[in-house]
Amino acid sequence: MAIYAWKNVEQLAAAIAERGVHRADELVLRALPVELLDGVVATLDRINRWDLSVTGGQLYLAIGATQLEGAVQPVAIPT
Repeated sequence: MAIYAWKNVEQLAAAIAERGVHRADELVLRALPVELLDGVVATLDRINRWDLSVTGGQLYLAIGATQLEGAVQPVAIPT
């Protein structure tokens, strides 16, 4: 399972380890770039159409004429 988060990702990783989540070693935790999400918020409308590409951990998001990009960062879950 993959978890994509944007806020307090390191705290989430620590909580997963601390609480002994079942099969935590099989979880993949990734941090979304806050700058990218801030850019998305500025474009939200009643109806949204997005074109998303992912290449090598880099997100490319086209929203109308707006082009956004950002890197997804892996976050290690302590063992």
